[in-house]
Amino acid sequence: MSPRMKNLWKPWIILASIFTVGMAAFLVFTTPTNVSFPLVKGTKLTVSAFRLQQSGLPLILEFKKAVDNKRPEHDNSATSVDPCKTGYLYYPASGEPIKVKECLFYKRPEHGSQATHFDWRKTGYLYYVSPGEPVKIRITKMATKESVIFEATPGDACNDDRCRRRLVPYIDDGDPKRFTWPPTGGLLLPAGNSDLQIDVMEVGERISGEQVTLKIEPPLDFKFVSADPLSRLLWWFFFWPFYAFVLLAWAILLILIGLPGTPE
Repeated sequence: MSPRMKNLWKPWIILASIFTVGMAAFLVFTTPTNVSFPLVKGTKLTVSAFRLQQSGLPLILEFKKAVDNKRPEHDNSATSVDPCKTGYLYYPASGEPIKVKECLFYKRPEHGSQATHFDWRKTGYLYYVSPGEPVKIRITKMATKESVIFEATPGDACNDDRCRRRLVPYIDDGDPKRFTWPPTGGLLLPAGNSDLQIDVMEVGERISGEQVTLKIEPPLDFKFVSADPLSRLLWWFFFWPFYAFVLLAWAILLILIGLPGTPE
């Protein structure tokens, strides 16, 4: 390779190296940690979570739709049509279709509703009309034995496939409908690997036994970025396909320039 071509490749190599290191950090910052288990009181398990820097512990409890969980009271295996597509239920045993105005079959009312009373900006808490079946899970940092009990808010993202319930630090105020907002307390994960113990403390009867997935949300999200400089910098890597395209096009151009017979 001629000295001229070496000089042309140097900026590309530097930027490609920065891109590679940045993407590795970006993947760590945006990849959730998932663990599945039966939601039964007394269930215990451990999970590891890795962080490049100290960050909080946002938690989501994800339920599958009832059919996958084999819940008889919600099971539609006895129907011959999909109510979400046809607008009605049909049970061969009854012989008569049951009309539905919307896809209520997967609404899972046992997960509650996001409807609230009052304005949390004035009261400092959310007061849900229907908080759903209770779920309380204790998370313990194995290294320090520090632990916090989390409780599930009502389902905030339910669709045909799953229902998600956010876990927030539990405050024993004697009212299951009231949730301090914004949440306070919680756990901080240090930089490096953290081993966490999960203990299921309480489960409502209507959802007990379901197979759920606990998602430890990553510290970086497209819609949310913390104030620290590293998170703000890595947020721009959400547009990594554009940077990769530019680097690829640049590399192809340099290769073409370096071909024998190409005029300098």
